[in-house]
Amino acid sequence: MSLEFSESDMEEIMAGHPEIIEDGLTLLGRQVSLGHLRADLLFKDKFGDTLVVELKRGNIKRGHVGQIIEYSGFAQKQIFP
Repeated sequence: MSLEFSESDMEEIMAGHPEIIEDGLTLLGRQVSLGHLRADLLFKDKFGDTLVVELKRGNIKRGHVGQIIEYSGFAQKQIFP
């Protein structure tokens, strides 16, 4: 039996149980606007660092990596001006 999860399902699970990513994470928001982009999940870790999560189903493409780098830049500017 295989389980199929949508990006929305994965977001719901990770938002409700951030410990599956890393212990000590605090959810800051879901569908967070970062500049002209929207990150699926935004967390703060136990060291005060920001974790941006962008969920994708299927194979990761080159553009997805660039998207995360762009999110990181916006997160740094907005959260730590």
